[in-house]
Amino acid sequence: MLEREGFDIIVASNGKEGMKLFEKDPVDLVITDIIMPEKDGIEVILALRKDYPDVPIIAMSGGGIKPPDGYLKMAKLSGV
Repeated sequence: MLEREGFDIIVASNGKEGMKLFEKDPVDLVITDIIMPEKDGIEVILALRKDYPDVPIIAMSGGGIKPPDGYLKMAKLSGV
């Protein structure tokens, strides 16, 4: 949907890969899953907030082993 609206999209398969891609080519908006392999969304959010405090971040979760509610609350406390 974002591509149809003319936005360039970079996709990562996990948080570790996403951070590498972001550091190589910072983007205007990060949309992250909370529950991911390698580096979860909370770790990604905290790293981005530390090094790139002004980048807008949208966090979402479809759930996993644990319900996403606690994770999403933590993301909200980080300004996401």
